[in-house]
Amino acid sequence: MDFFKRIFHKDLKNFQIDIQENQNFKAKIPDRYRIKKLSNGEAILTCVESPNITVKIEKNFQISLNEAKKYPERSIFLDGAARGEPFLDNSKQIYNLDHHEGCERTFTLATCEQALILVRKGLNLKEKNWCIYANEPDLDTIFAIWILFNHNYLANGDTKQFKKIIPLIRLEGVIDSLGLELIDILGYPTNQLKDSKTKLDRLRDYELEIKKQSLWNSINYTEYTHKILNLIDSLVYETEEVKNLKGIVEIARAEITEDDSVVVYEGDLGIYELEEYLNKIYQKKPTFVILKKDNHTYTIRKSDVFSPLELNTIYERLNIFDKNVNGKVKENRWGGSSQIGGSPRESGTFLTAGQIVEICKNAFYKPGQLDKIKLFFNIFWIGLLPNLIGWFLILVALLTPSLHSYIDIPFGIKIDLYNFIVFLILSFFTYKMILHSYHVFGFRYPIGYKWIRWILLGIPAGFLGGIWMPYQLFYHLDFYTFIVCVVLFPIAITLYFFSFLHGILIFYFPIQRYEGKIFISTPALYVSIVYTLAGLFLPFYQYPFPTFYNDYKDIWLSTFRIPFLFSYSLLMCFLRERSESVLTVIATNIGMYLVFFAFMYIFS
Repeated sequence: MDFFKRIFHKDLKNFQIDIQENQNFKAKIPDRYRIKKLSNGEAILTCVESPNITVKIEKNFQISLNEAKKYPERSIFLDGAARGEPFLDNSKQIYNLDHHEGCERTFTLATCEQALILVRKGLNLKEKNWCIYANEPDLDTIFAIWILFNHNYLANGDTKQFKKIIPLIRLEGVIDSLGLELIDILGYPTNQLKDSKTKLDRLRDYELEIKKQSLWNSINYTEYTHKILNLIDSLVYETEEVKNLKGIVEIARAEITEDDSVVVYEGDLGIYELEEYLNKIYQKKPTFVILKKDNHTYTIRKSDVFSPLELNTIYERLNIFDKNVNGKVKENRWGGSSQIGGSPRESGTFLTAGQIVEICKNAFYKPGQLDKIKLFFNIFWIGLLPNLIGWFLILVALLTPSLHSYIDIPFGIKIDLYNFIVFLILSFFTYKMILHSYHVFGFRYPIGYKWIRWILLGIPAGFLGGIWMPYQLFYHLDFYTFIVCVVLFPIAITLYFFSFLHGILIFYFPIQRYEGKIFISTPALYVSIVYTLAGLFLPFYQYPFPTFYNDYKDIWLSTFRIPFLFSYSLLMCFLRERSESVLTVIATNIGMYLVFFAFMYIFS
């Protein structure tokens, strides 16, 4: 979510920080940090050796302590980003590293030293995603960011990196909290103190020079932090220690369960090399590792063979939501083995990395009982909405003589007006929901041919009362009435129930797939129940089956229709799911109405 906007002085947008090499900063240290631009324009900073940690540095970012405590899990606020005393919320893993407000500054460690203590005390930064928030990249804050990014090298106090960085961290901590006059309390030998202070001054020189030119509030804080982090690396690492550094960047992540996650990486490694590399970074690898080869090609690997989460479940959901997957080329799909697979081979995927991880997470989402009830009632009232509007218009027309023409004999709303109501509602929801994901609502090529069996099974149910045949067609037949009742009406009904309502539920529940196992999906069940109720209470007469409101003696005949209405709808849902297209249902419904009309017109 885009909470804040960057503020730039219009004349200083292209200001560049020119950092020259000097004797204290070794050259040829690989750049271990990356700046990523998000879709909302926000920039974040990551490290190739801690790809699950992101840093957001926003000018003027400052929230209250109460707001900070409501942030997502695994959030760390640095040096004034959250106003208030430093705190540790270990239950949500939210930490405020500060020494400004709500504390005695004289006796409180600087932000960088607090970050070091978190790492040395064993804060697990290797698993899941962490987000660090800062509002100004002074040296204290940048050191804290460096420590959190490089936690792998600092958790153990015996490493060469720890021994090189600790004198600088302690010196910066004392200076930032107490001032230069008390640096003697560190007890450094003279040569060490002089060397540490020289290096620290070199790091701070850039900040001081920028502030001297009154440009501090105009520079890009993320780019500045990126450059200073590299300079700190040049003080701590030898070229040989990072020469085998892999150019791997984490570009998307989603937590599926408490113990399972899916992560997309981009880099120049193969999927198996990537897995080996991740073993060195994480204590526990992500359950599903996805390697982005280009914008349309991904390889997905289940790295935790003991996880109960199945890769086939992910394939199924990706095939539903990927616009490039349809029946035009049957084999062009997400798929593979239970351990490794990939995106469609011929066309590649239409999905972005962020969409892929969200769909993977969605694949294992299981609504609770309360959520299922809410979803059913949402579908229930939306499904009956055209009927309710139709009955309301009938009531208004009865009370308003000038509107009597909208009521048809024997009693009901005109079918073209009912069609208009349905298409009007569909148009609204098309604008709100369907337009950018029409393929999810069934507008794609059908796949294969085995779904024909569901058409054959649906014919008897349709003829015995499963379809809604407007009575107007049989007492006032002309070309206009024929088109409205036999073509437009079945199209409207199909789009409303088997595309729109069914499509909404696909986001929450699994459905059948072509050549997959046969079962009654929750979307099919819900839609069939609503279709049955809507068919019984249509605001117009049906031929030859009356509805409940016609006459008491017709109640038994309407009751007789219930299983056929339900069965027909259920079989149309089967056809929709197993052909992966609503076009087959539209064709079937129009065909049913044509045959039913011909049969009844000839023999009536």
